[in-house]
Amino acid sequence: MRSRLYYWRRCLWDFVRYNAFCGSQVSKVLARLAHLRRRPFARLSLLCRAGRLYPTRRRLLWLRPGLEKQVARIDVTPAGLAQVGAARGPRTDLPKGLLLKPPVSSAEKGLLYLTFEDHWLRLLQSGQVPAIARRYDLLLGPSTSPPPCPELMLLLRLWPGRIFSLLSNFKDASLLRLLSQKLMPVPLLASHWVDPDAFVPHLGEPKDYDLAMLAHFDPVKRHWLFFEALRKLPRRFRVLLMGVPLGGRTEKDLMAEARTFGVHDRFDLVLRPSRDEVMAGLARSRTSLVFSRQEGACIAVAESLFADTPVGVFRNARLGSKAFINGRTGVLLSRRRLPEQLQRFVETAQEYRPREWALGHISCHVSRRALNRVLQQAARRDEVPWTRDVLPFAKGLVPEYLSAQDEAEMMPWYEDFAERYGLLLGPAARRGAATGTSPTRAAA
Repeated sequence: MRSRLYYWRRCLWDFVRYNAFCGSQVSKVLARLAHLRRRPFARLSLLCRAGRLYPTRRRLLWLRPGLEKQVARIDVTPAGLAQVGAARGPRTDLPKGLLLKPPVSSAEKGLLYLTFEDHWLRLLQSGQVPAIARRYDLLLGPSTSPPPCPELMLLLRLWPGRIFSLLSNFKDASLLRLLSQKLMPVPLLASHWVDPDAFVPHLGEPKDYDLAMLAHFDPVKRHWLFFEALRKLPRRFRVLLMGVPLGGRTEKDLMAEARTFGVHDRFDLVLRPSRDEVMAGLARSRTSLVFSRQEGACIAVAESLFADTPVGVFRNARLGSKAFINGRTGVLLSRRRLPEQLQRFVETAQEYRPREWALGHISCHVSRRALNRVLQQAARRDEVPWTRDVLPFAKGLVPEYLSAQDEAEMMPWYEDFAERYGLLLGPAARRGAATGTSPTRAAA
């Protein structure tokens, strides 16, 4: 009885959270309440949240004048932006950034790739945006979906040149184009950058798990829905859960939720898995599941495919990597008769060819060629030279070069970046964190 009450309470919350009508109404309320906030950044944040709750072109067009008005009111000096974001103040490390291309000449700029919105804010707070933009174009790697977000709106105001952006969901491209003409969506997801070779050592091992779920413990991952289905699956099924505490939920909370459904003894849990444990765990499972109703690109889908493990996601999920699911890579699930769908998925898992498909369509090598084409076309359109392609790279937790030699050859550029702008970027930031060093900007 307790499990049924908990289940239906979660179902009700799920409906309210993701129902389009509810989202539309709450979006209107938030937009009209935004003016009550005292600071422009707080008003901007609320308007962005209103846009994300009901991500349609019509709603964004309605919100855009208010977004632009509040962005224009924000104090964008380093001192003003220092009041925004983390309480401990601005930071000068950007470990989740990468120089994909150094400056070639005064006419041919380099390319700075910067992932995660908190890193965009650190860039803005540095006060170095105009100087950086003179030598580098900017490629954004958003971690959330749908747009807009306050950090993006500020970048559109302050970055003087063109801005390229990868996507968290292909549906986001039309929304991004509405925000600014200088914002150029690139038709590649954040999950397009997995290195397939990293999984090779783990391939060929016995598939001794039937179901795997790689997901942090935030409620958006909907473990409760999986636990409800698991209680109706055969007890012979071996299940692997991997994840980290997030959103106020700990391992203890997760296990308590599993106990509510009577399945606390039905799975193995790997807490805070290492990169190798993630790849090995996915490779050892016959199937992989993503139960989120809405999130960004969801790299777990791509990683599962390269581990040669087909993936099940929900048909009605707003999930970027759902675009990767087809007859060779996995299944689209529905809530109706879910346990039966999962059992059939496990029993037919050997019929799928996920890694074979992924190698030909979404590897970091395929994606680099696609990115170069987009950048070359933009250069031709802007009548600027393009003589050097972006360096080969992949993205797991952070973007990294595929070649140690490329990283070594690029290090002088990271040193130059730190000296000119006072920012430690990518591998330089990670080395700085290990040694406790901080950048020193040259005097102007």
